Amino acid sequence: MRSVQGGTRNGGAPYHRDYTNALSDAEINYIIEAEGSIFERLHARTLRDAMGLLRSPGYPRREAIIFFNSNILPVFPNADLNRFLGILADWNSQIHSPIGGARRKVYPQLLVHELIEAFRVSTTQFQNHEQVMRDLGVFSGIILDVEKVFVSIDTGQRYQSVLNFLENVAESGYDTTQVELMSRPDAVTISTVHKMKGLEFPVVFIVDVVQLRFPGKRSSYNGWLPVNLIQNPLSRGLYQSNNDSEARLFYTALTRAERFLYVTGSSIQPGLQRPKKPSRFKLRIQGLNDPAVVTDTTHLPDNIERIEQRPRIDEESMPTSFTEIKDYLECPMKYKFRKIYGYSPAVPELFGYGLTTHTAINRTHQLFANTAPTREEAEDIAEDVFHLKHVFPSRDPEREGPYERARNASKRLVGNYAEGYPEDFAQSRSLEQRFEIKAGKALITGSIDLLLREDSDRNILEARVIDFKSLDYPEGQLNPFFWINLSLQVQLYAYAANIVLGENAKTGSVHLLKALNTEVPNRVDVPITHEAIESAINNIEWAVNRILEGDFPMRPSNGKCEECDFRKICSKQKQEFYSTEVPNTIQIPTTYGIREIRVRSFSDVE
Repeated sequence: MRSVQGGTRNGGAPYHRDYTNALSDAEINYIIEAEGSIFERLHARTLRDAMGLLRSPGYPRREAIIFFNSNILPVFPNADLNRFLGILADWNSQIHSPIGGARRKVYPQLLVHELIEAFRVSTTQFQNHEQVMRDLGVFSGIILDVEKVFVSIDTGQRYQSVLNFLENVAESGYDTTQVELMSRPDAVTISTVHKMKGLEFPVVFIVDVVQLRFPGKRSSYNGWLPVNLIQNPLSRGLYQSNNDSEARLFYTALTRAERFLYVTGSSIQPGLQRPKKPSRFKLRIQGLNDPAVVTDTTHLPDNIERIEQRPRIDEESMPTSFTEIKDYLECPMKYKFRKIYGYSPAVPELFGYGLTTHTAINRTHQLFANTAPTREEAEDIAEDVFHLKHVFPSRDPEREGPYERARNASKRLVGNYAEGYPEDFAQSRSLEQRFEIKAGKALITGSIDLLLREDSDRNILEARVIDFKSLDYPEGQLNPFFWINLSLQVQLYAYAANIVLGENAKTGSVHLLKALNTEVPNRVDVPITHEAIESAINNIEWAVNRILEGDFPMRPSNGKCEECDFRKICSKQKQEFYSTEVPNTIQIPTTYGIREIRVRSFSDVE
């Protein structure tokens, strides 16, 4: 159902208030797109105001307790006072302590996650749960934009700038519209006509179709641009309200309906001394001699057929990447937090380390196309390209800090690779190739690392997929859960190499750059047989189908939840899939050969 009028009544109450109150009384979920800012709703505004308690130095314990009781508890009824006070004390110290020695790494996204945890959002079922989770997700996205500007908020001045942004620019610059386009919840949506352009819905209610509401009063341009600068568009009726523009808007509202359209209006409204007259738009529809137009709305028309439900997004062009699919295959709720609700993770330790090391290896192959570099040459390249945005160089040239230790570790990994695998450079070239392929209903994009072995005439003799990883790994033998996603990625890339590049990869490998013990080699071959690749594609298609069906159960385990970006805001309660369909097993390498195992949504659940 769809309401498409906005605005406010006399006294400032929004027009939609009567409808939202009625929906709440009927226990019908709704979302509001007529409100432009998430801060017009209580949950995001309360989170922002809680952060505002840290604007000035000093731990405002008494003020915080009053704020908790009067502002937080009415909105987040399960909130934990002691946890909330502890967060304020800790972050007051992080933000406002005098700077000395190395800069502190203070990331506001982590503060947001901790406050959401203290508010016990994960254990609260709100009246409009999906709306609340989306609002808080948009808030998380705003903080991500802040972190793109500030590397750290380790001074009171920087933190005050963040608060000023949240209270001014962010007030009108963010809403949930883009998030909503990913997955429409099972709820009534209340919106203006303008925000519904280009969208369609099974049932639409156009409300307040009375005189002086739809069409509204004639109005002239009252913007801040000088009239002489926009005279041409004004002469065409733009930026003002008249009969023609109102008629076009009404046509837009009418054409949003796919099956049923209700045009309604009440002659009696609060605060009015005389009844409202029907809109002439409504009267013209009633005057049509068309059996589809009925004024008796107590019964549905005859010969109604039920149609299958369908997703609100275009199945045939749904863009995605392996990283997104990987999240779903690990735990669908993790995918929902990131892609549907819009939450951003807190900045991890040494964020960007793997990317800068990978860049160094690619650069080494570009500069040494036919002969292997020495260890020293490879390390010089790694030092030249090394960069970490969120880790600060040491202020003491005589003492290494985290930045310098990470840089030296990256140099060592790249040097070890050049020294240990010189054959990768002999009559070979590394190619980083972007790809875009259809896998069922998904459009998968990514980048493949291909190692091409050539003859003297540069004819390709062999293509090898090699995925370089600088991540940590479990000690000892090959851990199966560690290898599920790595194997899936290599198998997908082998498939892409054939489909997009016309190169049949002979081998697929994961190259673990960090030195391992003798039980596990640096380079581990992953099965890329036709059967293995078919199973990988089956899993990707299965995940896309489940995403399109809106199936996002929690699939927790100790191992997964400990490493999850959203562990502080998830209740970690096991849930079942709607569908009984189970994807194929994945072929992964082990110390003793190939093993078949299901993805972690099935094999790693407690």
